[in-house]
Amino acid sequence: MILFTATYDSREYSHIKEETKVRLYDLGKALALYSRDYGRYPSSEQGSGELVGYEKRYVRYLIDSDAWGNRFIYLEPPKADMPFNLYSKGKNQTDERGGGDDISYWKVKPELDEAFRE
Repeated sequence: MILFTATYDSREYSHIKEETKVRLYDLGKALALYSRDYGRYPSSEQGSGELVGYEKRYVRYLIDSDAWGNRFIYLEPPKADMPFNLYSKGKNQTDERGGGDDISYWKVKPELDEAFRE
């Protein structure tokens, strides 16, 4: 009997992780624009669906999932030190509330702000 398991080589994992970071960054920027216009962030119940629509064109196409195909986690209100919490459950696909291997918008933002500034 042969048993097959799904594995990622390091290059594929790196590509998936980088794609997820860019998707998080784009969604976070759209949330910031929404906040600028409405003076608040969408509630957890409203979610990222508030960012698209006829009058609310913050993103052309809503990509609200990571490169593994799992929906991003969006919480508002989040912890006291951030205006919202947005993250991917990461490679292990376990919700660690933004810790562990989860990929958090607030960890990605400084890195990509710098990359896009160059």
